[in-house]
Amino acid sequence: YIQNYTFGFEHYMAYLDRLDLDFLISECNTSKETVEKIARIYCEKYSTILIGHGLQRYKNGGNTIRAINALGAITGQIGFSGGGVNYANSIYPPVLDTDPYKSYIYADNREFYVSHISDFIEKPEEYSVGCDDSTPVKAIVVTTSNLLNQLPDLNRLKEVFSKIEFKVCFDLFMTDTAQMCDLFIPTSTTLESEDLIFSSMCNPYLTYNECAVEPRHKLMDEYYFFMEVARKMNIENYPFVTKQEYLSEVIKPLDKYYKDIDLEFIKNNYVNIQQDVAWKDKKFETVTKKYEFYSLQALHDGVIPIPVYDAIEKNGDSKKFRLLTMHHKNTISSAHFMDEEGICKIYINDKDAKELNVKENDTVRVKSHNGEINARVRIDETMLSGVVNIYQGWWKKHGNPNYLIDSGISDFGGQVAYYDTFVEIEKVL
Repeated sequence: YIQNYTFGFEHYMAYLDRLDLDFLISECNTSKETVEKIARIYCEKYSTILIGHGLQRYKNGGNTIRAINALGAITGQIGFSGGGVNYANSIYPPVLDTDPYKSYIYADNREFYVSHISDFIEKPEEYSVGCDDSTPVKAIVVTTSNLLNQLPDLNRLKEVFSKIEFKVCFDLFMTDTAQMCDLFIPTSTTLESEDLIFSSMCNPYLTYNECAVEPRHKLMDEYYFFMEVARKMNIENYPFVTKQEYLSEVIKPLDKYYKDIDLEFIKNNYVNIQQDVAWKDKKFETVTKKYEFYSLQALHDGVIPIPVYDAIEKNGDSKKFRLLTMHHKNTISSAHFMDEEGICKIYINDKDAKELNVKENDTVRVKSHNGEINARVRIDETMLSGVVNIYQGWWKKHGNPNYLIDSGISDFGGQVAYYDTFVEIEKVL
């Protein structure tokens, strides 16, 4: 498999040979016996690795995912039923034509990573692509986002956001973001509007979302709201078409998977363009058309071509804990915690709790150099020693952990390094 379908294996092995196994085992807080047991189980038969979103949320997150991918290639398990490495289910965004009327040509191109949003608002001229545009940000329209809940380093973002002269927010609820805006526009729910939806995780189907009940006001559907704004502004080339007409254009690229596909077909059938086995033909989307342990594209982009391990120090302070802000199983973002009473909850290992002299339901103060919040203790033996978790999504009134989070960025891929923040914890007497 390595000889026929991979490239650069010898470069990666040369790097691995320079690493100290005992050091790596210590970094993983495990034992050599456990590593050997997992290796035997993984290699005895085809085994699928399911990663999911989260492991990339470190400064070395890109290399972490690359190293996990390499396990599948080293053992010859990519391209076979029952094998492979699954990160997420992002098959539809690159296929669907989500901007069929080419609206992007009407906008100035100023791009930034979300970690840098505060910098962009303060100095937008530094993010102009191919032009010298120093136009300040005087207005902002927020849609499908609760950025003052979800983004890192919220104390700074809140301060910068407040300086924008005119702020508009579309949402279902008066969120933390909506409360800081000058104009709040209630929008329709998924039950009140039609659309095409797909999951970014384990559901491979493209689904037609029917309008079950009519919204109280027509313009609660953002599609028609923006259409009316365009009409008022006399934008001549705006696509004044119904949502069904627009969605019909969006799905046209699916013709290569389904003959004569239309919305009616999607309404009445299962639509799934995912292959039964990923990379079944062993032809990869790389320069060499092989799985690349040594990536020529990464080399071209100025990124180290092989996956490497970069240990993250916690500033030499053994009293600090790595803070995770994982997604709760009952929610995607912040709606789940909207009506919760009291303060947020922090999950901590029993050993660490005893050393801090705290017990179940105690109140603790959690501090980083960005800010501090109060939290209620939950003892959780699934947490590693030195690591604590506060689920993301808690509102400001509860104590949002993103007020503690650094606005770092991953080694590549533009991911927010949420999980590289270290905090101090002290009991509130």
